[in-house]
Amino acid sequence: MFKRLRNLLFGSLRRQLIIGVALTITAVMALFMWGAIERQRALLLERQSEYAVALAQSVATSSAGWLQARDFYGLQEIIYAQRRYPELVYAMILDLRGRIVAHSDPARLNQFVLDLPKIDAGGISYTPYIVSRGKDLVDALSPVVLSNHQIGWVRVGLGQQTLNARLAGITRDGLVFAAAAILIGSVLVGIMGWRLTRRLYVIRQASDAIQAGDSRRRARLDGVDEAAGLARAFDDMLDTLAARDQALRLATERLQVATRAGIIGIWDWDVVKRELIWDDVMCRLYGIRHDQFAGTYDAWLSRLHAEDRSRVDQNIQEALRGEREYGLEFRVVWPDGSIRYLKAASQTIRDQSGQPLRMVGINYDLTERKQAEAELEQHRHHLEQLVRERTEQLERARDTAESANRAKSVFLSNMSHELRTPLNAILGFAQLMERDQRLPADVHHNLETINRAGRHLLALINDVLDISRIEAGRTTVQNAEFDLNDTLTGIEEMIRLRAEHKGLSFSVEHSGQLPRYVYGDANHLRQVLINLLGNAVKYTEQGRISLRLTPGADSIRFEVSDSGPGIATNDLERIFQPFYQTESGVAKGEGTGLGLTISREYVRLMGGELHVQSELQHGSVFSFSLPLPEADVPLVESRQRRVLGLEPGHPAVRILVAEDNPDNQELIASLLASTGFEVRLAGNGRRAIEIFQDWQPHFIWMDMRMPVLDGYQATQAIRALPGGNEVKIVALTASAFHEDRAAILAVGCDDMLAKPIDETRLYLLMGDLLGLRYRYADQAVSASAPSKPGNASPADLTTLPEPLRAELQAAAELLDTDAVRTIVDGMLADYPQLARLIGEWMSDYRFEKIIELCRRPEEDQR
Repeated sequence: MFKRLRNLLFGSLRRQLIIGVALTITAVMALFMWGAIERQRALLLERQSEYAVALAQSVATSSAGWLQARDFYGLQEIIYAQRRYPELVYAMILDLRGRIVAHSDPARLNQFVLDLPKIDAGGISYTPYIVSRGKDLVDALSPVVLSNHQIGWVRVGLGQQTLNARLAGITRDGLVFAAAAILIGSVLVGIMGWRLTRRLYVIRQASDAIQAGDSRRRARLDGVDEAAGLARAFDDMLDTLAARDQALRLATERLQVATRAGIIGIWDWDVVKRELIWDDVMCRLYGIRHDQFAGTYDAWLSRLHAEDRSRVDQNIQEALRGEREYGLEFRVVWPDGSIRYLKAASQTIRDQSGQPLRMVGINYDLTERKQAEAELEQHRHHLEQLVRERTEQLERARDTAESANRAKSVFLSNMSHELRTPLNAILGFAQLMERDQRLPADVHHNLETINRAGRHLLALINDVLDISRIEAGRTTVQNAEFDLNDTLTGIEEMIRLRAEHKGLSFSVEHSGQLPRYVYGDANHLRQVLINLLGNAVKYTEQGRISLRLTPGADSIRFEVSDSGPGIATNDLERIFQPFYQTESGVAKGEGTGLGLTISREYVRLMGGELHVQSELQHGSVFSFSLPLPEADVPLVESRQRRVLGLEPGHPAVRILVAEDNPDNQELIASLLASTGFEVRLAGNGRRAIEIFQDWQPHFIWMDMRMPVLDGYQATQAIRALPGGNEVKIVALTASAFHEDRAAILAVGCDDMLAKPIDETRLYLLMGDLLGLRYRYADQAVSASAPSKPGNASPADLTTLPEPLRAELQAAAELLDTDAVRTIVDGMLADYPQLARLIGEWMSDYRFEKIIELCRRPEEDQR
């Protein structure tokens, strides 16, 4: 036998060469494969260790919040999700004591792992690491950290099956390549005929290896002969099959991972055999074990909620008939009686004739979503209920506020009427008595005191009513064309005298070209600027005051600055509150604390916003911008002059006064009768209608609040009578609200006059509506010749004693109305006409005229 083996090996030189070459190649390839396998083993082991560490760290990161919340169900789901890794041997989550709170093997739950690192006072490193790395297992440990504090551990074990399999494959491939090299080397020294059979043998070897399970084996023959071409075609075929196999394997793995992670159950129903196959997840979804399911269609249908069975069965029958694919939501009843919501989807497989063979589908759990939707719906209903209740509360509060606002309006209207009606009589009779030259000087002085106190009271009432109108939202803007330059000049003259008297520097600065005429509310603008500048003069003891105007696009910015004591930061907002005064204001003891409140609201009504910037001991700056577009030249109003009577030869004018208050009746009748009008009185609306029908007056003063019939009803009735459209009717009202004008004009009145009655306004309204011609006081004075010192020309104050003229000048420069009135009262006895003329200038705030006439005698002497 030995001889036969020797002959086989060394029977010929070709065999010896083949054996020698084969042995040499074998030795070299063995050394090379051994080194390659060892290097590959180390590399794969290192990669497996890195993968184990990364997996442990990933689980630690995703489970930190769940571990902190002690949500063991959620932790167990995280661990179950790791089963998709084929190399996973175990995965666990432990608390700091080493107790297992989640494990890939549920039987290990609540056991303790003792070989964990201890946590000392200084803490431990939060870096994951390898606990052990053996031939069959890589064990990795990672701390679970939340908010830089360790709260537990994650331990992962990965097997070495893939590594060993890859090493075995490398070894096998190495042996194959070695054998191929030996054979190729032997063929190189063999005969050329052996080459063809050897190349075909390589292809057969590859085929045999693939049949044996080595799907990566290929022939890989080079050349251009038929054997090489056959080998390439064979390899291409193997590559295509391998790619398809890999894609199918990956799809299968992904489906398995998806079904496990998403709790999706897969079922397969053989329609012909009536057999129904479930996977493990399907049994979990229905709350049963595999051995508890009979595997039939009826067994499955019995698990459904009784109310859903007919609907589901009908849907399946329609799917079998090809009308639709089966897929809908239904309820299942677990053995413990609990109800779960599932969603089904399927695909029907049919034969060539269209008959159903199989139905394959999935089920997945909708219970949590349904519960969330139910809770959300409950919350929605609860929220809707809360919104309805809150809306009802707001509506009740709105109704209460509107009721209170209406009550407040009624109260203000009543209070306005009750306050202004007696005040109208007081001021009216005082003015009427001042016209009587028969009264001694001391009586005139007393009348001036009554007038002064009455006007002060009226100003206070107007301030309070202004605030009330603002709060009630009933203050409106009266826009019209006005002369901006004239308005600013009047304000400047008033403020400059007061500023210069206190030794203050006052300037009006323009930045750019201001329009001469603008469209806006001149009265409100004048009131705001006088109030701001007056406050600046009042509180500034030294330094400067300035008014800066900057024109913009159809707007003007106003800035009032001073070098006064300034305003504390905590007072910057409170100064706009009604009746609030700073410490400086309280120390001054002046004002009511309403000026800034009214000013800010007026600025807002005019379309701006009043701002203040101030610092203690560094002065203040009040600023606002208003829309004041340029306008055409406004109509010029007649200046106020005192009416003495109708011009000589003027036709008689019949005036009806409808007024229920006797004092007001007497006052208006006296004023009208003293100037030559024919007057009749009516105490209520019905009597006014009767007098109108009998007497046909030219003009009616109509009080809007009277008994029997009020002014609104009486006016409407008169307008409906013959001649009612020709008579002029002007309303008398003590209402606090100027916006009542619209309602008054709507009933047929031509205009309205507010109480207390302004004598000048009374005559002006009648003159404009009836076209009357009056005699005025300045005409009478200029026409009369001086018969004594008191009858001097009104433009000539040379007859006044020098001390009296100096005192009058000083009072006018301070804009001190009380002091000027006291001086005028003292002049009534010796200079009655001059005193009355100066009194009229003071009423019109023409202080500059008084100062000019007081200075002129001195200039004439020079």
